[in-house]
Amino acid sequence: MSQSMALSYAERAERYRRRQLELFDLLEEKASRGEFGSFIPIAENFADDNRTSLAAIKFLPQSLSEKIWRELSSPLQDLDGYQFFFARESLHMTVQNVRKVSDVLNFGAKEIDSAREALRKSAQQFGTFKFSLEGLLIMPGSVAIRAIAEPRFGEFSRFVRDELKGAGVADDKPYIDDDVIFGNITFCRFTKEPSVSFRAKLRELKGETFGTMEIDSFALATTNAICDLNKTVEHESFVLLGSR
Repeated sequence: MSQSMALSYAERAERYRRRQLELFDLLEEKASRGEFGSFIPIAENFADDNRTSLAAIKFLPQSLSEKIWRELSSPLQDLDGYQFFFARESLHMTVQNVRKVSDVLNFGAKEIDSAREALRKSAQQFGTFKFSLEGLLIMPGSVAIRAIAEPRFGEFSRFVRDELKGAGVADDKPYIDDDVIFGNITFCRFTKEPSVSFRAKLRELKGETFGTMEIDSFALATTNAICDLNKTVEHESFVLLGSR
């Protein structure tokens, strides 16, 4: 019996959790040095953002959205009102990227239909996932909540990426580690270099925890960099196996 099979699920989950925390720190470090470019840079006007993406997303439950607004967005906005904060109803987690945000539309009806089929098959194979919301991910152009996944989400992610690739719509987003996949909930995008007081507040809040989030369903959607509901089209919703 291999060592990985001998470990209990709880032991595997703890190892997976620790590795994710290491990768979050590494991602921040690399991004701050410009060595990892998979993020949306500072932009002056997100309100009129017309860039487009295609992804499987899960909108946050109202109670969690309100908590994030109360404990993060509102106090930070008071310190630096120039930054862009997501509307409560736009807060979401990306379950699976298909086409990352781009100025040039790089998908159409064929890619959407292929992604639908891949996600439909994947949802039929996996039950619900739970994420632990621990601390902040501070990137050069945004702030997000770190979402720590359980090992089964890594298995799901590998499965769905293989299905997307087989369907001809391979995920075009680079990952800092292809085998250890985590989530995040972006709640603020920078429109300019944040103020000193804003940065100080981020350091104060960096280690806070925000409970958990369960993923029991998700939707394939076309949207923009701020998930503006007026610019979001949900193509199909999928319910995970254990939630039916």
